[in-house]
Amino acid sequence: MGYTFARVTAVVTLRVEDYFQQGRRSWLRLHEKGGKRHEVLCHHSLDEYLDAWIAAASIGDDKKGPLFRSFKKGDKLTTSQSTRSDVLYMIKRRAKGAASPTLPAAILFERPELLPICKTAAR
Repeated sequence: MGYTFARVTAVVTLRVEDYFQQGRRSWLRLHEKGGKRHEVLCHHSLDEYLDAWIAAASIGDDKKGPLFRSFKKGDKLTTSQSTRSDVLYMIKRRAKGAASPTLPAAILFERPELLPICKTAAR
């Protein structure tokens, strides 16, 4: 989300097939409100993250399956997609872990490398 500035709902509804390569560059096909489709060029860091996620989750063969899936207790990956509520909970959890009331949670979500800095500064 941080690299595409996409709506949360557009991101959680992405399918594996919506992440594709065209030439040397990778793209995301976002499904926006009103049935509109918006193709976004991937930042090179996002490209690396998504490739690593697809490989680690072993979801590359399930082209019609959701790209971002929910977890069961015990960190078991499910076949159902994440929800907007899951994303909000993840952002709040990350902000709380940073113990930084002055730094917005959205910044920590987009720039996870700031998390250790925030923890150090809070001590």
